[in-house]
Amino acid sequence: MYYVLETKGPDEPWWMFDGWTEMITSFKQVDTLEEALAIYRQRFRVLARTSDHYREKNGMVAFWNDGEQAYCEDCSDDAQLYYGLLITDVNGESVQN
Repeated sequence: MYYVLETKGPDEPWWMFDGWTEMITSFKQVDTLEEALAIYRQRFRVLARTSDHYREKNGMVAFWNDGEQAYCEDCSDDAQLYYGLLITDVNGESVQN
């Protein structure tokens, strides 16, 4: 079992700070890694077309747009808003793709 997750928040998806699951905006569950990779690649293409920048790290990717910020309670200030995309396995471990 695999999960394709999309996140939205002030942190890139690879940080996975406490409470990171609250940033999940989309959650797709599939049986095979091949299915997960197909969904991941499709979402990657869409997000890459609609974002100014992206960075990949540890099989995860963060997308962002210049000037798109949201209030960060922990830092008491506006922070860059990131859209994350990642695949995890049934144990919650990130899958490098």
